[in-house]
Amino acid sequence: MAGPAFDAADYVQFDLRAGAIRSRDDDALVLVPRELLGGEALGRSARTFGETRGKRFAAWAASRTGQDPLALDALADSVDGALAVLGFGRTEIEIRGDALLFRIKGAAEGAADATVALLGGFLGGFLSALDPEMRFEAAHLGASAGGPDEIVFLVGNADALRRVARSIADGEAPYAAIEKIHREGGNP
Repeated sequence: MAGPAFDAADYVQFDLRAGAIRSRDDDALVLVPRELLGGEALGRSARTFGETRGKRFAAWAASRTGQDPLALDALADSVDGALAVLGFGRTEIEIRGDALLFRIKGAAEGAADATVALLGGFLGGFLSALDPEMRFEAAHLGASAGGPDEIVFLVGNADALRRVARSIADGEAPYAAIEKIHREGGNP
């Protein structure tokens, strides 16, 4: 069964008389250049926003299709659509062993710390909302071999991400570090 497709029609509504922008979910929106964003609280706020979106998606998927929102097709469509309408590019999910890699194309334009904090927080929160027994975190792996307009996040539990980060700090290439942790029996 195909996953639910994200429908971006009328997602953003502009009320120029009131000087307001709202989402179809009635969230107040503000369009701000990425360069103006920053601060440690940004990642926490993005995580909360991702959790809210993940819960809404899970309820929607269950009511529409009865499908598990963690099914790869449904997850890919939902994350891709949510990030696309927010202007953060297009998302592809890659599976390497137990690791989930999120390749985000188009987000690297001005991929400042703020962009990384927003995307990482959103991904961790969104996935955590879909599986309440798991707390997902997202680690930025940097630009990818896919080109300068693509960045990659590894998403998994905090322990696995720390182990991958240690291997990378010891000189291991990111994908080799992921494979090493997988072979050793831990997630990813």
